[in-house]
Amino acid sequence: MAEGKRVTLDGNTLKVTVPMQIKESKGFRYKDTFMHKGIETNPWGGVWSVVFILLMGLSLGLMAEGFTDMCGLKLEKIKHYEGVH
Repeated sequence: MAEGKRVTLDGNTLKVTVPMQIKESKGFRYKDTFMHKGIETNPWGGVWSVVFILLMGLSLGLMAEGFTDMCGLKLEKIKHYEGVH
């Protein structure tokens, strides 16, 4: 399922749906998406992804800081600006 297809069980048959295809009908090309197929996606999915990535970055940063403290490593922060230029 590397192409992003979704499979649903409909009775005794498996129904495979494709998230997006460019189809042609009566000489017009159009994008056939899940929206046109009656499949509902979570509207908060994008917000959830951003929040999850931010929380994961924060937790990994805190974990790295705790790991360096546990090992006794003292890392000096770089002083980018000293005083007013």
